[in-house]
Amino acid sequence: NASGSGFVGTTANSLASSFAALHNEPIEKHDPALWLESHPTLPFYMSASGEGPVKLWQFNVAQPAALTTYRSKQRSRTLKVRFNHNGNKFAAIDNAGNLEMWRFDSYEESIDPYLSLPLLKRGADFTFMNAGSVLAVTGEGVGGKNVCVVDTLIAPNKAVVVAYNAHDQ
Repeated sequence: NASGSGFVGTTANSLASSFAALHNEPIEKHDPALWLESHPTLPFYMSASGEGPVKLWQFNVAQPAALTTYRSKQRSRTLKVRFNHNGNKFAAIDNAGNLEMWRFDSYEESIDPYLSLPLLKRGADFTFMNAGSVLAVTGEGVGGKNVCVVDTLIAPNKAVVVAYNAHDQ
C-alpha cells in the first residue's frame, strides 16, 4: 500500500491471507513453544521455540497453522519474543545474548530480521521502552553489567547507550 506499513486499510482476515501466502505450515510437528506474545491490536500471536524460529499464529481458527516463520540469523535458543507498543515491530532475544528485530507486516522481506545485535554473554529478557527504537535488555553481561539500554536507531557498534549492574550476579 501507499503508506508502506503493510496494514493500512486491511482487515485481520486479509492480513492473515497475506501472511499465509508466505509460509502456511500445518501444526503437525513443531518444537515446544517456550514463549508466547500476543499482538497488541490484531488477532495474532507469536511463539518462540527452543530451536530458534519465531512463528506467527492467528486466534480463533478451527485448524491452527503457523502463518509464517520468521528466520533468525542466530542459531541459539530463542528465549523471549515481544511486540513493541504499536505492533509494527517485534524482537526476540536468545540465550547467547543476541537481540534481533523484525518489521511486522505482510511483505516477504520482513521474514528476515532487519537488525541483529550481539549484546550480552547470555540473554534473559528485554522490553521496549518507547514506540520501538529503545529497548532495555537484561542477562549475563560483560564486565558484570547485567542491564543495557539499546537505541536501535544508532549504528550497531554504538547502539548500547548505557550498561549497568542492576542486581548482583
